[in-house]
Amino acid sequence: MPSTNPVVASDQLRATAELLRLPGHAIATALVFMHRFRQDCGGIHVPDYRLIAACLFVAAKVEETPVRTNDLLNALQYISDPGNRPELTKAFPGLLLSQQHTADTQTDKQHDQESAAGLAASSPAATAADDSASNLPQPGLLAGDDYYQAREQLITDEQILLRVLRFEINVEHPHKYLLNICRTLQCGQPLTQLALCLVNDSLAETQLCLRFTALEIAAGCLHLAATTIGVAQQLPSSKQRGWWEAVGVSLKAIEEVGHAMCDAAEGRTQHGHSTAAVT
Repeated sequence: MPSTNPVVASDQLRATAELLRLPGHAIATALVFMHRFRQDCGGIHVPDYRLIAACLFVAAKVEETPVRTNDLLNALQYISDPGNRPELTKAFPGLLLSQQHTADTQTDKQHDQESAAGLAASSPAATAADDSASNLPQPGLLAGDDYYQAREQLITDEQILLRVLRFEINVEHPHKYLLNICRTLQCGQPLTQLALCLVNDSLAETQLCLRFTALEIAAGCLHLAATTIGVAQQLPSSKQRGWWEAVGVSLKAIEEVGHAMCDAAEGRTQHGHSTAAVT
């Protein structure tokens, strides 16, 4: 089973994808893959940083925006490196970093540095090492045997992910449904933009994609957005049925989506980095 907070993993996935400049639909697909894996993996254990890499790797292929293995692994390495925390905080103010993975990485680095210092002090080639230091890989970047080992692990994790997903890799996203509904209802830009933000949050902070169709999530986020900014009554409806019924969605479904989104937002506000995903 993946070990860390699901919201932390989602944030790290999105940050890694941003560094790789992956388009939004590829990020959304990767998030859906991660939610499906968490639900169906059974006793299979894949650490979150490896699961993130596998989900992005497969999603980029599915959405025909492939990334180089070297770029993917090093982007994730950068996100996971505690030494980059100040830069990451500036670039991604809302990013939730895995405290456990960070602590483990820091401990490993300290141990490696101490071991290296001891070896260097006892080695007759210590003075020659300074001359060749500029030719070594940059700290924190995967290279040489470390890179090839990580690449082989990524390929293995890709196969594990695909088997857990039963090779069902076609994903339908709410975004297109939302834009079509907004166009039909002649929603203004502020309402459409807020609803799109809620759709994105639904993929990252909840597992609604496992319980509702893409159309239901789109309608639920639009209803919540309209309620939030006080224009719900202005959306066209008749006495016989609401606009949601006209697009084929029940009132119960959009209310459940809205409640789940509110719970997720409240959880993140109250608990910060300890937020748990809403299912």
